[in-house]
Amino acid sequence: MVARGISRGTRTRLAVLLAVMLLLAAGACSDDDDTAADPGYDACADWARLQDSVAALGDVDVVAEGTNALDVALDDVADAVDQLRDSAGETIGDEVDALGSAVDDLRTEIADLPSNEGEAGAGLSAVGDAAEEVSTAADDLGEAIESGCD
Repeated sequence: MVARGISRGTRTRLAVLLAVMLLLAAGACSDDDDTAADPGYDACADWARLQDSVAALGDVDVVAEGTNALDVALDDVADAVDQLRDSAGETIGDEVDALGSAVDDLRTEIADLPSNEGEAGAGLSAVGDAAEEVSTAADDLGEAIESGCD
C-alpha cells in the first residue's frame, strides 16, 4: 500500500531510519537487565538509562511521528551518553567517548540524507555504516561497564 502525501524518496528514508533504530536497539541493549543495579556505582545506573534511551529510540514510529520524534530520541541518547561520561570518569571514558562520537556521526549522516531518491543510495549506505559504528561502540561499552557493575 502506498502512503498518500509521502514521496517515494521520503518513504525510503523513513524505512532506512526505522531499520537503523532497530539495529541500535539490538546492539546497545543487554540481555542481562540486572547488571546495572548496584546503586553504589553511578555509572551502572547511567548505563541502564542509556540502554533505556536506545530502546526508546527503537520504538519511534517515524512514519506516524515524523523525523522530529527521531531527533528527540537521538537527543535523549546523546544526553544519556553525556551523563554516563560524567559518572564514569576515566574508568570507561574511552568507550563512552567512542559511543558519543558514533552517535554524533549517525546524527550527522541522518541529517545529511538527500531528499531526492536519485541521490539517496550513497546517503543510506553512510547511515548504515554509522549505525554499525554505534552498535559496535555500544557493545564495547557494554562489555566494559557490565564487568564493573556485577
